Amino acid sequence: MDDPIAIWGEEPKAELAVLTGQEQNATLLRLANRHAPHILLDNLEPFQPLVTGYSVIRQDGPSPSFERHIRLGTSRGRAKQVIEYAIWWDWDINHLYELEHVWVYLGQNGEIIKVEGSWHGEVKDISASSRLTYENGHPVILAEPGKHAFGLSIDAFKAHQDKVPKMTSRYAGAQGTFLNSSFKNDIKRTPPGDRLVQTYLTRFAFTPSWSFSQTPVCLEDKLLIPWPTLEEWIPRRVNAWLKYLEQTIEESEYRYFRTAVCYSLDDINKARAHNLDVIQFGVGRNFWGLPVMIGASGKANGPNMFRILKACWNLMMGHHLIIHDARIIPWITRLLNMRDLTNYLMVGSYNTHWLTEVKKRAPNYRTVLLSNKRKKEIITLARNADANYIQFSSKAGKELSNRDIKAAHRAGIGIIIGPLNSPAELTQFRKMGVDSIVVQDATLFQQ
Repeated sequence: MDDPIAIWGEEPKAELAVLTGQEQNATLLRLANRHAPHILLDNLEPFQPLVTGYSVIRQDGPSPSFERHIRLGTSRGRAKQVIEYAIWWDWDINHLYELEHVWVYLGQNGEIIKVEGSWHGEVKDISASSRLTYENGHPVILAEPGKHAFGLSIDAFKAHQDKVPKMTSRYAGAQGTFLNSSFKNDIKRTPPGDRLVQTYLTRFAFTPSWSFSQTPVCLEDKLLIPWPTLEEWIPRRVNAWLKYLEQTIEESEYRYFRTAVCYSLDDINKARAHNLDVIQFGVGRNFWGLPVMIGASGKANGPNMFRILKACWNLMMGHHLIIHDARIIPWITRLLNMRDLTNYLMVGSYNTHWLTEVKKRAPNYRTVLLSNKRKKEIITLARNADANYIQFSSKAGKELSNRDIKAAHRAGIGIIIGPLNSPAELTQFRKMGVDSIVVQDATLFQQ
């Protein structure tokens, strides 16, 4: 297989230099080295972990680098200490920014009594199975192809085995820059940046072999540093990658998000079947005052938001909801904040006041200012509402020039066009470099 890094040129290396040669506590470093995990990767996996931040925990309390509470008491006895490994990859196959975790629990005599691993935002006890093996005191674990959740066998990945091949191929890069709440003020996520990430990761798309016969990646042979040092470094690394991609990828190569308008759960399934990135739907207020999907008739009589969001989450689809009634904003924002969907969801409206209210209640979500006209002040209006995108109707979009789109991008604002109804319109706007194209019929992208 050709080396994609060689195709694109050298990755940004300056940020790595600041991590080497730093003084560390020799005792803690030896302990972290002694039990650093050995990770088996799929034979076709394009990415390896780059650096690991470690913490030694000796009392119950919050994890330094993961949203969880660590308890030293286990079913196999009380641990004397826990080594937390925060393992940094630059890339998940779907996004820039990847931090996975392993926790090694050590007994009173320094023996390993428990090993846990991160699993799509959750924590799994991967030492409960007799399949866990060790190499000279290092637990040997498998990383899910492209996604890097940890398990002990292919069986551990079977729940996602039907989704992973599409996520590692068609949906490579679809989530852009992953925005962790810890770094939201230090990493600037923009629509143009998301497109750069998607374009870059498309080059690494692969179908997993589900064979893990490569030599394990031994974390003690990589950079191993205290977690606070890694935590400080991560935003610098991510921002350097975004700058690098901007300087090395030609605009003619940019990908765009493929979006379809949906009026029912069947439409959502159809969009997924045609490998679209995002579904767009209106949300109104039903007879009982609850937020529901706007149907094809224009009435708020579709499925409720719980069902819609569950369907999108299960299908790993991005979702762009358009608010039709200001009274549902408190409902919508409470619902969104129940589960962090920051990297999957956008909220749109023609009303800048409504968008401002959404941002006030759910500041991490991306918002879209809709417009049926090309207005000179539209970028200013979007910035005042803290909107991340502007969506123009197809009619208004025909009045846009390449200069307009570049001006929006310089302001960190993405451009969405649609809904469209013809292949000719789709071709026209794709060449103009818009960030997302919305169609009425999901099959239009196949024509």
